Amino acid sequence: MALNKLAFASSQENQNPPQNGNDGNNTTRWCAVNGGIFQWWEVDLGAMAVITNTQVLWEQNSIYQYKIEVSPNNINWTMAVNRTTNFALAQTNSDNFSATGRYVRIVVTGLQPGSWASFFEFRVLGSINNGGDGGSKTNGNSTNQQ
Repeated sequence: MALNKLAFASSQENQNPPQNGNDGNNTTRWCAVNGGIFQWWEVDLGAMAVITNTQVLWEQNSIYQYKIEVSPNNINWTMAVNRTTNFALAQTNSDNFSATGRYVRIVVTGLQPGSWASFFEFRVLGSINNGGDGGSKTNGNSTNQQ
């Protein structure tokens, strides 16, 4: 659902802007301006959605500590995933959860020496809420959208 949607970040390297983080290209990336923590990247899904999973393809195979937050209005945020004490080495992190919102943000809270907040792709899976009964959840079938 995040594919090519409007993206923002707390900072960026000139050649690695926020829109590279959800362009569907695993060779381009978003990167923060430095190796500091509490850098964030955010996507506007364009409408309320039922979110069931996020996937992050990080720049490096490293330990990344982070949290994922969801908001209906880009003002009030709810934590959906807490990986702030993560110590698993990985280049891809996938988190299953259930949340409803229009905006999704990942906040990097901890990094290994030499790593920066930087990823090739941030994917959001679920379904757009088209009103009515509050939308329906998808369960990993072909109706999931990036």
